[in-house]
Amino acid sequence: MNTKKLWAVVITVSLQVGVVQHGFAQESDEFAGIIEEVITIGTRVKGRTALDTTAPVDVFSAEELSRTPSSDLNDALRTLVPSFSVNRQPVNNGNTFVRPAKLRGLPADKTLVLINGKRRHRSALVDLSSEGVRGSQAPDLATIPAAAIKSVEVLRDGAGAQYGSDAIAGVLNFQLKDANEGGSLKIKSGSTFEGDGDNITVSGNVGLPLGENGFINLTGEFTDSDSTSRGEQTPQAIAFAADPLNAAFAAAVDLSRPLQEYGAPNSDATRIFVNAGYDFSDAMTWYGFANYSQGEGDGDFYYRSPGGAGGVGNSLFTGGMGEGMGDTANFSNVFPAGFTPRFSGDITDIGLTTGLRGQADLLGWDVSLQYGSNELEYGIRNTVNPSLGESSPTSFNVGSIEQTEWSINADFTYVVPVASFSSGELNIAFGAEIRDEEYEIGAGELASFQVGPFSGPVGSNGFPGFSPEQAISTSRSSYGVYLDVEADVTERLLLNVAFRFEDFDDFGTNFNGKLAGRYKLTDNLNFRASVGTGFHAPSTGQLGTLNIATTVESGVAASSGTFPSSTAVAQQFGARDLEPEESLNYAAGFAWSPTDELTLTLDYYRIELEDRIGLSSSFTVTAADRVILAGLGVPNAATLGSVRYFANDFDTTTQGIDAVVTYNADNSLGSLQLQAGFNWGDTDITELNTRVNANGDPIITLNDEQVHDIENILPTTRLIIGAQQYFGDRLSVFVRASRWGEWANACCGNGPTIQEYDAQWLVDLDVRFQFTDNLHISAGGNNIFDEFPDRDTVEFGGFTGQVFDLEAPYGFNGGSYYLELGYEF
Repeated sequence: MNTKKLWAVVITVSLQVGVVQHGFAQESDEFAGIIEEVITIGTRVKGRTALDTTAPVDVFSAEELSRTPSSDLNDALRTLVPSFSVNRQPVNNGNTFVRPAKLRGLPADKTLVLINGKRRHRSALVDLSSEGVRGSQAPDLATIPAAAIKSVEVLRDGAGAQYGSDAIAGVLNFQLKDANEGGSLKIKSGSTFEGDGDNITVSGNVGLPLGENGFINLTGEFTDSDSTSRGEQTPQAIAFAADPLNAAFAAAVDLSRPLQEYGAPNSDATRIFVNAGYDFSDAMTWYGFANYSQGEGDGDFYYRSPGGAGGVGNSLFTGGMGEGMGDTANFSNVFPAGFTPRFSGDITDIGLTTGLRGQADLLGWDVSLQYGSNELEYGIRNTVNPSLGESSPTSFNVGSIEQTEWSINADFTYVVPVASFSSGELNIAFGAEIRDEEYEIGAGELASFQVGPFSGPVGSNGFPGFSPEQAISTSRSSYGVYLDVEADVTERLLLNVAFRFEDFDDFGTNFNGKLAGRYKLTDNLNFRASVGTGFHAPSTGQLGTLNIATTVESGVAASSGTFPSSTAVAQQFGARDLEPEESLNYAAGFAWSPTDELTLTLDYYRIELEDRIGLSSSFTVTAADRVILAGLGVPNAATLGSVRYFANDFDTTTQGIDAVVTYNADNSLGSLQLQAGFNWGDTDITELNTRVNANGDPIITLNDEQVHDIENILPTTRLIIGAQQYFGDRLSVFVRASRWGEWANACCGNGPTIQEYDAQWLVDLDVRFQFTDNLHISAGGNNIFDEFPDRDTVEFGGFTGQVFDLEAPYGFNGGSYYLELGYEF
């Protein structure tokens, strides 16, 4: 780890305003106070409520999270927030286990994630697979158990000047439960309508006193899910088995099930969260929270067919077994029916935060220390290292990736009396942050990357192991200072000004600012607006990622290498060192509450993002290139089909509208809450840079397919309509309908074929019965009408057995159901 420590003092001036959008489903006794929800993000003034801020903030309670079909926070937020999206990525290396999400159409690393107001560490995974948004490295929300969450705040506004790097699209803040008594135990089990994907979640939470003035709140969660399969048999396998000459193959395979599964992987996880605090006095409090999460999963890679045109890996079954002379091994004796590599990931996530905060007259202070680590260990089985011949092992430890972060924060607030202000005071916040982070690749076992005596592919087939030469480490130190000033200048006008300066030891300095305000047009109608700059520093993972795997490019399976932009092999194809992304954010909107029962918020946003970091298109490696790459010492140079890297080569403008309507009222049956959330979002590439490769040839790093998908892979519109009816004190029914707008996917490369997908409605249902004040049972379903996306006709052409596009924003598993038993004490 880079131990260089850069110390500084950070000053924050915050004039922050706004009306906050609130969550959809509250308990009936909370209806009257929804719009008075106190928030902790977007402002550093204590006690601000949803109607007092300068930017839209959604607040979702633990109750709302519990009435979503999945305990995975990614799926829960996708259900609740119209502009939040995440999908399932089978057959996509680490993306099979870590699912990068998107907010307001931007990749996950443009959204800052906080826990109890403190920055959450990133996942080790760098997204190499998601169409249109490849390249992000962000926190893994799935490592946070929903049972530990007291509330979720979603700030939908640029906040780089307030919180630092990554807060371009917005901020997610997860508030942990902090009760010192009581608790809950829940068991939820379900399956898909297809009869697979059986799953169970057992979670518990308990609050305990810590001495006379403290608390310790413990949460544990265990999940276990079986895989799903939504593909069909590969045409090559069917044709090959039908040939009388291949009777041995036909006898060795079961063609009643696909030889390669497309769907959710097998997975299980154990997650533990601890939140604690202790008041030493009225003026000083200790706080701390920590987590440990361990999960594993496995899924299929592409099926290696022993024959049939277009099959993946045919050459592994056609060579002779003699060593040397360029001969290839023949694995017909090892895998007479071909084989499907099974890829696995083991994720370990650890986080620890501790600090002291207090108040000294008009000065508030908060000093904290944080550590975070996320490690992903890879394995692959049911495969071979072709260069080792029949003596090759069939399972391999292929290496690991790990992200480690340290930070020290000192935050202060000072209240200055100002008689001319309506509030009588000016709130000044200032502080400093020091961060140290490292991304590390761990080598796999020797056989996973070993160069054997036979020609052909080298390394564990499907995902060659990391060699010691590839096991690199990338680190960074940075510091930042900020100033944030906020005041109610008049009874109607609230202003917020914030500035932030940061210095990074690898690419220099950055300065950002923000101006925001809220004006009360009437007592129940507020107008808010903001303008500010933001930035995203290239993550250590983006700087250090090196990956070689089998991918499908233009319908053909090939060995593809992703290399750091600073390496000689990447620069051979035109790479340059990465730079920070910078943004200019505009927002304006209003919040209107004409009655106590009805609220309406409407917000427009525009995000101009320069020098966006993205994964380049794949550059074909020619025979001449292979000679050069071999001279550079590139592993697998002889069989490398393509090269890609991260680049800052395009600018985008993302704009959209968010709207939320909430109506709460009592009726003859009990209490009713109606809510609707809508998002319209659009992204356009406004500039596409040209660069020159090592041969002096001009190149564009994004091909037509990528340009199209960045602009069109996500639905332009999303509508969520929900209704929750309470029938007395015992029974409640919740129905949610979601409409995903039209979207389109392109394939393959330049001059792509485009497939357009129709809009789709999905309906969720949850029915809860309260047996006693402590015991309840819930039954429900996700996508209860079992809707599927249109069949994919362009991406893979059917040769792999894939039926649905992997980028379907609402997934392709169809409907599912669940039953939950819960006890609270």
